[in-house]
Amino acid sequence: MRCGECGAFITAEKKTKHQKNGNIHHYTYYRCTRRIKKNCSEPPIRSDELESQILNVLGKITIPAQFHQWAIKQLKEEHAKEKIDHNEITQAQRHHLDICAKKLDALFNIRLNEEIGAEEYARKKDVLMQEKQKYEGLIADTQTRIETWLNRAEETFSFAETAQKRFETGTLEDKRHILSCLGSNLILTGKQLRISVDKNLALFQEVAPEIQNLHNRLEPAQVADSITDWEVLYSQNENWRPQGDSNRRSHLPLALGKQGSAQMSHSLRGNPYGFPLVFPFLSQRCPSSPIGKNWIFP
Repeated sequence: MRCGECGAFITAEKKTKHQKNGNIHHYTYYRCTRRIKKNCSEPPIRSDELESQILNVLGKITIPAQFHQWAIKQLKEEHAKEKIDHNEITQAQRHHLDICAKKLDALFNIRLNEEIGAEEYARKKDVLMQEKQKYEGLIADTQTRIETWLNRAEETFSFAETAQKRFETGTLEDKRHILSCLGSNLILTGKQLRISVDKNLALFQEVAPEIQNLHNRLEPAQVADSITDWEVLYSQNENWRPQGDSNRRSHLPLALGKQGSAQMSHSLRGNPYGFPLVFPFLSQRCPSSPIGKNWIFP
């Protein structure tokens, strides 16, 4: 974390206060190191105030457990439908790879028969080898994405559901890990913390308030504990239903921002990346930024 006034690192400083009645209080403050600007006027902030601001940011991406379960259920259904396309894509890539191998064999035989010179052989071989490596990479990438995208989805939704509570009750290491996933470019200005929320989690900032409002406005007596009851409520929201087809099974993506909405216009079929196009925020794993001594916790 850096100072918004001078750009120097923010450091933690512990202070002890002795009261006349004998009580002793320990506090942790975060302040500018002033290594860039000696007279920097950025005021220090107490750790509890700073953590309160972080909890506020986490609260804006928090989703209920019921919505988490519903969303993962939708993703699993999409994953099952995509398996056929994944196999077709892999077969097409392997076909191109086999063609490259045959061309390399033919080129080698031509060279053995001295039908082409060494220089021309080397040039053509280099082109074919690049093409071969390209298809090998595509095959490996497709298989990896097929195997991992659902796990990435689970990690992302789990973070959105539990991060605020874990930060509030967790250990120092827990808090460091949560912050590393939440975002980067932490700037302290006027005792206010600014965080560039990770682009994948930022999409939850758009859908989470509406989900939270749905849960908050329903009286406990109106809602059963069954996940099926919540699925019905989620499905009734037009913003979470595919465009142009009000009769189709509801989907999560349209509630996840403009990026997800734009992707809904594309076909789910033939996607080489191993995850539905309507879930672009799942294409990357939540980053684990290294935590150094100058991070916001001592």
